[in-house]
Amino acid sequence: MSLVSIASSIAIVLGFSGTLPHIAMMLRTRSAGGQAPLGWIFGITVNVMTGYVNLFGIGATLLGVGNVLSGTCNAIALALVLRFGSGGAPAAAPTARVHELPTGELAAIKSLIDAEHARRTAGQAPPPERHEAPAWHEAPERRDVPELALA
Repeated sequence: MSLVSIASSIAIVLGFSGTLPHIAMMLRTRSAGGQAPLGWIFGITVNVMTGYVNLFGIGATLLGVGNVLSGTCNAIALALVLRFGSGGAPAAAPTARVHELPTGELAAIKSLIDAEHARRTAGQAPPPERHEAPAWHEAPERRDVPELALA
């Protein structure tokens, strides 16, 4: 067996192991559970392309038949998604009252940070006063820069 045949065999088994439970669940619940049709379309496309390579490229008939069966399962799943849709209206967003908001932890963390900051800066001198720079139109004269003498 070539590397392509081994990889294709693994892909077919993984495809069946992922597709068949989805189909069974959709049939049991009569709902697609919010699945997008695009994913199943990708599955069909990949199986058609891989089946073409297996059947006509490397002549692996058994692998090509596996791809055709897997693509058929993807087509069935796509039909179920289109038939059942998302299964109803989307659920409403949960609402929380003001006293239920999780802000208690944030207040506790802030108080711990403030206490640690106070502990670290307790013995230090206060920061120097900040002087604002004058506006551009109030720039002081610079007497420490020598004049450029042009000859």
